[in-house]
Amino acid sequence: MRCFPNEAAGNALPAGLPAFPVGTRQVATWEKTYAQFDTLCAQQNASLAPHDTSTDVSRDMNLLRQAMGLGELNYLGLSYGTGLGAIYANLFPATVGHMALDGNVDPVAWSQGGSLPDSLREGEDLAQVATMHSLLTLCGAASTAACAFSAGTPAATQAKFDTLLDRLRQHPVTISSPPQTFTYADTICRARVGALAPPVLLDGPPPCSPAFASPPGPAGRRVRLPAKVLTDSSCVLGQVGGGADGAVECERSRGRVGA
Repeated sequence: MRCFPNEAAGNALPAGLPAFPVGTRQVATWEKTYAQFDTLCAQQNASLAPHDTSTDVSRDMNLLRQAMGLGELNYLGLSYGTGLGAIYANLFPATVGHMALDGNVDPVAWSQGGSLPDSLREGEDLAQVATMHSLLTLCGAASTAACAFSAGTPAATQAKFDTLLDRLRQHPVTISSPPQTFTYADTICRARVGALAPPVLLDGPPPCSPAFASPPGPAGRRVRLPAKVLTDSSCVLGQVGGGADGAVECERSRGRVGA
């Protein structure tokens, strides 16, 4: 599925957008930009998009098995691939050979729809908050030789990180040579990509995902952002140049696994 004539055209649309929106002004800009994307993709792929679901992919897997002359499918599925494996096994149980599913998605939370993206239906945001808390706790219990960010105690290290985020929320910080400028959103996403998991956010969504904020507190209570950020515009986040990957991500985010 293709929404743009080339990758450059696809990248031009979200150019200048932050890693995720913080505050009402940025949320409004996001909604406008991704509404344009939704409209364009719908125009270009009206007949194809309804058929680009995980169920369709599983049926394609069965066609590939048949084309290879195999009586059974031996399958290793990781992460999203565990969802595909579960769908395949339910659709074609007689053709399942050896199947290993590693890093399983919750099939019920993953496949049921609603206004939340699938990652939030599965509780990834709360799990990542807990992971970040554990990281800062371990770092604070270590020396700076073992963890350079340590402030001597877990509580002081958490406070140090909170102070850093507060500063970044006020204005970007430029460091290093050659100079590199980091915004609040950049830092949250870099921490996530670096396997550090996202910290708690006050009025922005979880890192790189336009859905819910997780205010401080052991319960990780969620605070809803404007509805449009949760629906059509949200499912294409980071997928502008993704083609079919973007379509499947939208299908997962809306809980429309297929029939």
